Amino acid sequence: MTIKIERWDSRRIARNIGPLAEMRITVFREYPYLYDGDMDYESQYLERYIRAKDACVFAALDGDRLIGASSCIPLAQEDEEIQAPFTKMEEDLEAYFYFGESILLAPYRGQGLGKQFFHLREAEASSHLMIKKTTFCSVIRPEKHPLRAENYRSPRQLWKSMGYQVMDRMLQLNWKDVGENKETTKRLQFYEKTIR
Repeated sequence: MTIKIERWDSRRIARNIGPLAEMRITVFREYPYLYDGDMDYESQYLERYIRAKDACVFAALDGDRLIGASSCIPLAQEDEEIQAPFTKMEEDLEAYFYFGESILLAPYRGQGLGKQFFHLREAEASSHLMIKKTTFCSVIRPEKHPLRAENYRSPRQLWKSMGYQVMDRMLQLNWKDVGENKETTKRLQFYEKTIR
């Protein structure tokens, strides 16, 4: 199995909206996100990475098949809903680089690609002289959630090993869980790392 990782700019992202949207729906359907997604919303969501001049996606490919993706974008170019927890605390948006999804199909997990995604995104962030910190957020779910798979491995140990600290900063987003008939509000916790 030979995996290659490519850096996709806005033009490559635009050409691959379909595969990226399908992968987000597949991976985020699993615990802990349990997201019952649809192609229309996903295509609309991914537009932010096409509009932003400095966003990119690191795409992992097994041959020609997309098997993983990891996105990043200057926080100042993100949508207002992601910026809101920072503006509320009067943080300088220009100092942050935001990491969006980091997703892999199940057979490719546990092989070091997640760590590689972090290194690539941190290098991308460091190439912007104004950026001082990298940040991302993750949904909060109870440890004994009924839909948590027995073999689920939390990525928190990886995040800690990469130098990320839990912040008090929170985000609230709405989506429909698998098995639900309407959207509910989810709380997401931010993690942060100082890179310069």
